[in-house]
Amino acid sequence: TYFFVPWQLHVYVGWFSCVAYQGAFDLIKDVKKFAEI
Repeated sequence: TYFFVPWQLHVYVGWFSCVAYQGAFDLIKDVKKFAEI
């Protein structure tokens, strides 16, 4: 199990950064939409 930790951590970090990037993109879109009003 200890051998697989780095690989799982790498996958988790990659997934988290992808989700964070997507969330930030949606947040910027919402802010722009709100600024237009």
